[in-house]
Amino acid sequence: MRLLGLCVRYILLPVLTALVVSGCSNTKFLKSNETLLKRNDVTINSDIDYRKIRRNIEENTSLENKLAEQARQQPNKKTLGIIKLNLSIYNRYYTTDTTGLYRWLMTNIGEPPVLFDTTLLPASVILMHDYMVSKGYLHSEEHFDYEIRRKKATPHFYINPGPLFTIDSVFFPSDTSKLSAVIREVIPASLLKKGNAFDADVIAGEQLRLFREIQNQGYFHFVRDNIYFEADTSKTTKTADLYVKIKQSTDDGEDLQVHYIDKIYVRPGYDPKLELSGVKQDTVLFNNFYFIDPGSTIKMDAIAEAIFILRNRPYSRKDYDYTLMRLSDLGVFKFISIRFEEKQDRTLDCTIFLTPGRKHALTTEVEASNIEDNVGAAVKFSYKDKNVFRSANTFDVSLNAGTQIPVFNKDSLIFSVTGQLNFYLRRFVVPFNTDQFSRYFNPRTKISLIANYYQQTKIYILNNYSFAFGYEWKENAMKRHVLNPVAISYVNSTILSDDFQQRLDDDPFLKQSFEDQLIAGMNYSYIFSSQGQYLHRDFTFFRLSAEVAGTLLYLANAAISDNNVDTSGKYVLFGTNYANFVRFEGDLRHYFQFTQNRSLVLRGAAGIAINYWNSDVIPYIK
Repeated sequence: MRLLGLCVRYILLPVLTALVVSGCSNTKFLKSNETLLKRNDVTINSDIDYRKIRRNIEENTSLENKLAEQARQQPNKKTLGIIKLNLSIYNRYYTTDTTGLYRWLMTNIGEPPVLFDTTLLPASVILMHDYMVSKGYLHSEEHFDYEIRRKKATPHFYINPGPLFTIDSVFFPSDTSKLSAVIREVIPASLLKKGNAFDADVIAGEQLRLFREIQNQGYFHFVRDNIYFEADTSKTTKTADLYVKIKQSTDDGEDLQVHYIDKIYVRPGYDPKLELSGVKQDTVLFNNFYFIDPGSTIKMDAIAEAIFILRNRPYSRKDYDYTLMRLSDLGVFKFISIRFEEKQDRTLDCTIFLTPGRKHALTTEVEASNIEDNVGAAVKFSYKDKNVFRSANTFDVSLNAGTQIPVFNKDSLIFSVTGQLNFYLRRFVVPFNTDQFSRYFNPRTKISLIANYYQQTKIYILNNYSFAFGYEWKENAMKRHVLNPVAISYVNSTILSDDFQQRLDDDPFLKQSFEDQLIAGMNYSYIFSSQGQYLHRDFTFFRLSAEVAGTLLYLANAAISDNNVDTSGKYVLFGTNYANFVRFEGDLRHYFQFTQNRSLVLRGAAGIAINYWNSDVIPYIK
């Protein structure tokens, strides 16, 4: 059955698609009293400027498209934004059978027709009105009509938005309570700015921000709904004054009391089945954490370094979130849960449940490619150990082999084999104290070895061996740094063709690119991505890299007046020329998210490499 499914997906489906596209209209399959919903048309009768609300629209789509999404009925989806392929497959292969190929195509790929229903239009208008009000158009008016042509219906929604209300002033609590004091400390980071749209989503974001800030100060029982907003929109200037309010939600005032963490229990080998069996487990105290059955999966110090919830400190939602994140980053556990148990003295016992996942992973990948006139194929084998030495260190090794075969010309075959070994340690390995590095940065040390064999048959062979030792850390959710203070590559070439050798002899610069060469230096990369912060919206990715090679070697040679040079007067190390260059590279991408399934990416990349001192050209691999 699995083979049949693969054949249907990758062989029969393209043929069926071609047949469907060339077939009749989907309205042919409708009954006499049925009408197919073609699309929702939205017209905004205004020339107002939407820039103040553009960034607040979900998925960063246009206001018209977002309003169309509010309609109670949505048309059948289009493939590539052109044809309703899923609907066509449903109609073409519709069957009442419960099994068979047609049934599989109809239920797994096909999509039933969306039949136009006029009774749902008033409800759609109400939803559109509510959305406009939520974006600050408090006086918005909407109405609708529809047209039917050739059994296809197009409802038309007309929006008269009226003026956009903006924020004038924001008033935060000014009393002497502790909660008000917490809020006043974080006012500078407020999302509510004078002149911005009076947007319900932004106000909800400010409510969430203040809620988290209050919980970070130990108010365990404080709930988000205790923060509410009052607005005065009676001004003739179409502006709103916002008043931030706090209410007490419980009779005993527990939500206004600070709770402290008491005992912290860690269960690194948690298994619900053993829990039901009543088997007794050992408990060990380590760094103020009570480990229950500690020897099952991972060393206690590796887990302790990932826990930000600490004894005798106020409860903090930030510490809770970071603990979940860092335990997940260890890559050792498939299930993580943190629970709190309140005691009478307003302290909290915390229990961290950790269910181990698979320690080893073995994967195989097969690739096919078409590069100009060459057809290529490659296979990759990789193995990963996620918990080396029971310390959440990671070791992975991979082997990638591929070939490119010319189809329309007489070029030679290309073979490539690459082996790579990476070892990650969950801390900085440096010859000094690392206490000044925050655990929030998630520091890691990486050791990497790469060997590559590349042959263009009967022309040349290139061997490249690389070693890198470096560090990776996250500045925050959007910024990441990679620093390799040691990066060494050795390139060795063998010329197999007399014609190619003659070409190299005629072009000295090209010849230097194929000479044996040593590249020893350091590199750094700064990586920024706003994708996590703006989910389903436009986001930006930026990477800036810098590399310098051979400078220290050359200065050392020059300082000691080393005469270890070749016939061209260039310094050599172990009989091999080493490269001198500085290299900068930038990669900027902006992702436009039109809908959840459609996006456009604009990319710009630029780089520059400058050779100096011991090099006349940049190495071929750089």
